[in-house]
Amino acid sequence: MRGGRRQLGDPLDHSTGIEMLARLGDAINVGEPLLRFFAEPVVQQQVRPMILEAMQFADDPPSMGPLIVDRIA
Repeated sequence: MRGGRRQLGDPLDHSTGIEMLARLGDAINVGEPLLRFFAEPVVQQQVRPMILEAMQFADDPPSMGPLIVDRIA
């Protein structure tokens, strides 16, 4: 989808990206934006269903594990 690369040396499209406006566990209201997605319109249409499928909504906040699980020495 051109925002990342498959291997080192592949070109990056720096105009493509996602800005998360809501974080895991945040309370949100109907109609409130959750993210901003930057890409060409045709790419937005292709990726939109994947983003929507990746999100889950619930009335209660999720149980949160530790932010840092382990350190590598």
